[in-house]
Amino acid sequence: MSENNGDAVPMDEFDDADTAIDFSVPFVPESLTQLYYTPALARLSAVQRLRYNQLYAAHINEQFMFFEHDIGNAISRALLSSGAVKPQALRDRLQVMIDDEEQHQGMFESINRQAFPELYANCRHVFIRPSTIARHLLNACVQHPKAMSFVIWLAFFLEEASTEFSKAVIQSAKAGAAIEPSFLAVHVRHLRDEVHHVRLYPEIVRAVLSDSSALARKINGALLARLMREFLAPKRSGIAVIDQLVREFPDLNAIHDDLRRAIRSLAGSPEFYDAFFAAAKLPSLHGMFGEFPEFSWSAAGAAARAAARHR
Repeated sequence: MSENNGDAVPMDEFDDADTAIDFSVPFVPESLTQLYYTPALARLSAVQRLRYNQLYAAHINEQFMFFEHDIGNAISRALLSSGAVKPQALRDRLQVMIDDEEQHQGMFESINRQAFPELYANCRHVFIRPSTIARHLLNACVQHPKAMSFVIWLAFFLEEASTEFSKAVIQSAKAGAAIEPSFLAVHVRHLRDEVHHVRLYPEIVRAVLSDSSALARKINGALLARLMREFLAPKRSGIAVIDQLVREFPDLNAIHDDLRRAIRSLAGSPEFYDAFFAAAKLPSLHGMFGEFPEFSWSAAGAAARAAARHR
């Protein structure tokens, strides 16, 4: 589903990328990295700052693979196999989305391996490594999206958030920022499919929740709010990027703990939450809260609660 559409940024000029990775430029805009929202970024040299950006971009690619394949596709397959989605046209579109996400996984895996062969020679995920318990719990939930409907909303959020991220990369390049061409091309291809996926999710939500009880919605809404509080707070994966940076630059050992604390401090940062998760950046998701108010949550509220816990 790669046709152009009115919502997407014009992208044709970025469609082709050189095969060799250019390590002299950022892989994503600096404003899309976590350390950008902390004073700790200024403690890195220009070389270290650039390398952090590049490692963070690989971390984002891993996130997209995990979110879209391990979560999104698992939910979509469960919806199809269980018969929770009945209209054939919607089932066909779900299958197209599954196929798209499989292609995206290969695309992100390939660019990471091309840029960082020493990190990805024998694995797909270096930075995104949920605990065994978290993975088992998540796997159990995504296999039952009809009963555990909060996971559909999680997938909806992940689709729209990843779409906005790719849009931001492309818009930055169009504004004149230097972005590595191969990484930019990956976001171009990613966005072409994702805008269609975001449009599909309201139909999935309506199809699955149309006959759910008020109690089931209330319970799943509470589970979603709890999940999003934990999900949005920067923790393990962002710190794993810092750890890799320090391994590559041993002189950063002296401020290693400070850099880690800087990442954790973002859990209570309204500026960070607004930059990525504000309602204006997730209009499709938040637009559905009018129909299903039980599932309404806000990044601002999550930031405020996180800040209170850190005081």
